[in-house]
Parts: sequence; C-alpha cells; structure tokens
Amino acid sequence: MKLTEFDDAMRAVLGWHGHLGYIVRVHGQEFNSFRRKTRSKALHEFKLHRQEKFLYICDPEYVGVGHSSHRYSGG
Repeated sequence: MKLTEFDDAMRAVLGWHGHLGYIVRVHGQEFNSFRRKTRSKALHEFKLHRQEKFLYICDPEYVGVGHSSHRYSGG
C-alpha cells in the first residue's frame, strides 16, 4: 500500500474529507505528502518487522494546511 493510499484509508476511517497533508516517520526518516518522492513510497518498502512502530501524523497545522489532527503510531 502506498503512503497516499494509507493516508486515504486513515482519513476515511476518521470520517475526514479532503487532503489534509501527512507526515510518516520511520527508521529515523521523515516522509511527507508534499514531496513527490514520498508520494510514491509504499509501506512495504520500509521493511517493518512485527511489533515495529512508525508514526503517522495527519495534522494540518503541523504540515501547514488546516485545523484538525490525528497521530497514529502503527506497528
């Protein structure tokens, strides 16, 4: 699943509409929705192990666009 698809799925679960922007932090690196290179990344490319965590931030103020926020630490 690409990061853009993951973001779409999370916003659907939360009932949010429109593009809010996101940041994913994994293995000490940060990927955001505003970089073309990031948008093509897929979750499997990070080679996360069972129980390993990553941070997904959908916070429009943090990424520079709006007012609601949600943080998901996946694993």
